[in-house]
Amino acid sequence: MDAASHPIAVTRLRAHVRPVSSPDAQPRSYATPVSGTGPAPDISETNLHPALAAYLQAMSDKLDMLLAFQSQSRLDTEYSPAEVLEIGTEGLALASVGDLPPGQCLEVVVELSQFPLSLLAAVGVVQSVETRQGEPVRRFSFTRIREEDLERIVQFVFREERARIRRTKWGE
Repeated sequence: MDAASHPIAVTRLRAHVRPVSSPDAQPRSYATPVSGTGPAPDISETNLHPALAAYLQAMSDKLDMLLAFQSQSRLDTEYSPAEVLEIGTEGLALASVGDLPPGQCLEVVVELSQFPLSLLAAVGVVQSVETRQGEPVRRFSFTRIREEDLERIVQFVFREERARIRRTKWGE
């Protein structure tokens, strides 16, 4: 991934991988409350009693957590664990994925956040293997990714870049 033309974020995100037969395979959909229907509507400006509005919001949050738990347990049983070290619009760098040679087609599900659960899924190909600090890291490029998942990557990269600039500027 060329950082000059395609911004990337250096990170450590939890991911899940599984082999697929083709780089053109459609990634599974992992619609979460954040990604599937958008954030819950703001009911604070309605004519509801404040206690009822607070109760409904708390129930919505609990349902979101239950759905996230269900999605998480499904991923743990169907996929192998991995770790994302870099992410960008062209692909990512994967660690802890076992012995995957260049050319291997994979489906990757990345956890951008755990609460609220925000997942993205993509299909792609392992492009190369490099060594960092004695550990193999696989460069993975996307071949199929949904537009909304790509948009979440862009938002994540910009959010991480803003945080890095703030840390540098303010010495945090």
